[in-house]
Amino acid sequence: MSDHPLLDTAVLEELRDLDPQLLTDTLSLYKEDGARHIAAIAAALESGDDDVRRRNAHSFKGSSGTVGAMRVMAACRAVEAETNDHEAAFAKLRAEFAEACQAIDSCLAS
Repeated sequence: MSDHPLLDTAVLEELRDLDPQLLTDTLSLYKEDGARHIAAIAAALESGDDDVRRRNAHSFKGSSGTVGAMRVMAACRAVEAETNDHEAAFAKLRAEFAEACQAIDSCLAS
């Protein structure tokens, strides 16, 4: 269990209040972008490219914060860090992103 919420509803409500279509577009783009970051991090871990791993984790961390995906953001921090077990951190990131995507789908359906 994480200390962070899966999705920060205050962030989602703020986006929805600005423009409901903005929320839909932003969350859809986040899911697409997130999948690209996951693939890039996986390839970086496979090839040992720490720079690509760090850059993608950092970028994904920022976009996760923007949409309120707090547990994904925390998992990105662990993947980005120099001293962690990157394979275990990446497994956690993939799981958190999958869970966040399910929650986003539910949010978009409501």
